[in-house]
Amino acid sequence: MKKYITINNKTYEYELTRKRVKNINLRIDKTGKISVSANNRVSPERIDGFLRLNADFIERAVLKAQKRAAKEKELEEKSVILVWGKEIPLSEVNADEARKLGYTSAYIDLREDEAIMFRGDKSTEELKTVLYTELTKDLAGFYLKKLYPYYKNYTSLPKLRIKTMTSRWGSCSVKTGSISINSRLAMYPKGCLLYVMIHEYTHFIHRDHSRAFYADIKRIMPDYRQWELLLKI
Repeated sequence: MKKYITINNKTYEYELTRKRVKNINLRIDKTGKISVSANNRVSPERIDGFLRLNADFIERAVLKAQKRAAKEKELEEKSVILVWGKEIPLSEVNADEARKLGYTSAYIDLREDEAIMFRGDKSTEELKTVLYTELTKDLAGFYLKKLYPYYKNYTSLPKLRIKTMTSRWGSCSVKTGSISINSRLAMYPKGCLLYVMIHEYTHFIHRDHSRAFYADIKRIMPDYRQWELLLKI
């Protein structure tokens, strides 16, 4: 059900779902949509209190989503695609032109100084996701092997998973020996992907974000803060 709450003079709409969960759960997707789940015993007042306790997170996440949406709209209007931090002209071809170019299905063909898109029955967003997944998989796979000597005493070569995530750039599972990376990192300079790979790799040594954790990151990537900052904007 749709609910509303006012935080710092701003009114936010959120979707409340009642389900069998132990805690109150809060999720904000890439569009800025706020979703809350709680069991039937949790009162509306308690839920509102929980949201107010997380006011800073909500405001930052919604603002970030709004900025991302505005940037994506700007890129679409300019007919460009963002690849490794650079704006590349994006041209769309029709079915006849696609056949002449040898395209048999919907695709974005990334060339040296331009990108050509045959949309077919796919949306631009779907095709971008496919492209970003391919690009991220290739470069992250290279970094995975390049960085491994720094971490070989703490883990075997991790499994690599590429996902389109809405709230994080990467994650590490020590239990499964895997690293998951957000495909959207292909939109940012390559240093951002390298930083996230080092960040997640370092969790095989430190499970937290302690001073020792960041000291080990800095030992491998002395300028990591500039890449971290880019991902927070």
